[in-house]
Formats: sequence, C-alpha cells, structure tokens
Amino acid sequence: MAFNRYRVYDIVQRSLSTILLGTTFVGGAFITANVYNNYVQKKKLQQEGEAFELEQQNNRHLDSLASKVSALHSVSLNIHDDVNDQNRLLDNTSETFNRFGNMFDRTRQTLTHTMATAGSRFMCYLTLILVFGVFSLYYIAVNLLSRESDPPELT
Repeated sequence: MAFNRYRVYDIVQRSLSTILLGTTFVGGAFITANVYNNYVQKKKLQQEGEAFELEQQNNRHLDSLASKVSALHSVSLNIHDDVNDQNRLLDNTSETFNRFGNMFDRTRQTLTHTMATAGSRFMCYLTLILVFGVFSLYYIAVNLLSRESDPPELT
C-alpha cells in the first residue's frame, strides 16, 4: 500500500480545524459545530417524521387487515351455521324416508296378506275405494289450485 501524503494532509487538516476552530468537514465543506448540530437534529427529526409516517401507514394497513379478517371470520361462522343446518335437514329427511319406507313395507305386507286370504269380492271393493280416493284427491287439488290462482276481487 502506497503512502498517500495528500490523504494524510487532508486528515490532519480536518482534525486541526475541528480541534482549533470548532468546525466539521461535511459534504466537502467545513461547517461550524452549531450548524453541524442543527443539521444533525434536522436530519434526525426528518428521519423520525418518516418513521412516524411509516408507523401510521402500517397502523392503517393493520386496521384494514383486521377488518378483512373480521369479515372473513363472520363469513366462516355463517358458513359453519349453514352447514350444520343443512346436515340437520339431511338427517331429518333421511329419518323421514326411513319411516316412509317402513310404513310402505308394512302396507305392502298387509296388502299381500289380504290379497292372499281375501276373495275376488274384496278386491273389487278395494279397487273401487282406491279409484274413488284418487279422483277425490284430484278434484280437491284442482279446486284448491284454481282458487289460489284467481285474482282477488276488488270491492
């Protein structure tokens, strides 16, 4: 490493001016200690202001994220409640179909037993009752639907 006398001269000059005159070499120029202290304080305040602004910005972003997380939480709770309601509905539907299947099996067994033991006269009565029941249900359904579809009368 070569000896650089200009570098040494520069260091000595800066040191002497700092000690004797109370000046500091900043940015290529000698300035007094008061100016330097003001510069340092201004720089520090500027950095603190920037830090404060960044902190406020972070707080705004955190508040925004908190509201979004809260919204997602409420949506997930609503989904959970809806899934539980649908599971309950499916369970009730399954139980209803099981009961219907059991009743249908009992009716089929009873009808099979009745047909095996009864004569042709009973079958004729049973057929008439079933036909009458179907037509009665049809007549009731048509009349109820036609009443609901009629517009209300204005008086």
